[in-house]
Order: sequence, then structure tokens, then C-alpha cells
Amino acid sequence: MPIKVNRPPYFSQALRSWVIPLTQGVIALVNRDVAMTLGRFAWCAASHRGERWYAMRQIPDPVRKQRTERMHRVIVVADIGQEVDHKVHHPFGDKLIDNRRTNLRLCSDGGNAANARKLTTKNRYKGVSRLGNKWGAHIRFKDKLRHLGSFADPIEAAHRYDSAAVQLFGRFALTNRMLGLI
Repeated sequence: MPIKVNRPPYFSQALRSWVIPLTQGVIALVNRDVAMTLGRFAWCAASHRGERWYAMRQIPDPVRKQRTERMHRVIVVADIGQEVDHKVHHPFGDKLIDNRRTNLRLCSDGGNAANARKLTTKNRYKGVSRLGNKWGAHIRFKDKLRHLGSFADPIEAAHRYDSAAVQLFGRFALTNRMLGLI
């Protein structure tokens, strides 16, 4: 884990939010009521698979000597077994974590997975893969991969994925349209 640095929080006029500086040039946006409390601790920025940043810190634990605490779980007060989902993911290069309450929500593991970004593959659309000379649309729901159909055009397959994602995941759906891919 990167070296932890304790820097005081400040209000950014440009971002119109309270900011907690982290390591590696990353900043976390937080609500005013928690800025000073969270700012007392040394938070660091840790990347998750090179896709997104998380603000975390190490805290003493009598059993394991220390454990990792993630800032967004402190803000929302998530119980063990509950997930905290970021509604909007900022690109890895932005070096920004939006931990304001309006961007956080409690969810199940499935709801969190539904809002996951597309993993990098040869094709640019989420839920779409090449099937010979056609394009297949598929979606994972309740640990089962569902085939949604075969299409001549990858954009048609992406639209089919988006429809199924909205139907199955509701407000947790992250569609190709939301990602700006179609």
C-alpha cells in the first residue's frame, strides 16, 4: 500500500465540494459534515485493477494487527455483507473519487456487480462478444450467463444488452449508452 499522508481537507470552489487529498495525487470529494472528521486520518489512494481509485486507511485490529478501512464504507456506514456502490465512476486518469453521499448507495453484491464497468476486451461494447460472423449479446444475472441473441451488427447487440440490463438491474444498470459507447 502507498505511503499514507495526512493532509487537511479543504473546500474547492472549482469542484464545489470538500476535498480530502490522498496519496498519488488523488483527491476524494466528501460532504461538509464528514470532511473534518475524515480529514483527521491519513488516507491513501489505492487502485483497484487499474480501473478506479479507492480511499483507504489501515487501522489497528486486535486479531489481525491491522485491517483496511475504505472511506466510502465509513461515510455510508455499511454493515458486514452490505456493499456500497458508487453511482458514477470517474475514469482512472481523473484521479478523483466521488465519496459524497449523493453518489453512494447501499446495495447487494449483485447490485454492485450490475454497475460495474466493462472489462477491457477486443470489442468496445459491454455485454457483446463476437460469435463467428455475428455478434452475441449476453448478460450475467444471479450467477447465470444469459444469451440475449445474435445480431449482424455489434450496436444492435449493445442495444439488446442495455434493454436487458435496465429490466434486470433497474437503477443499478450501467448501460453502453451511459458509458457513452452508443
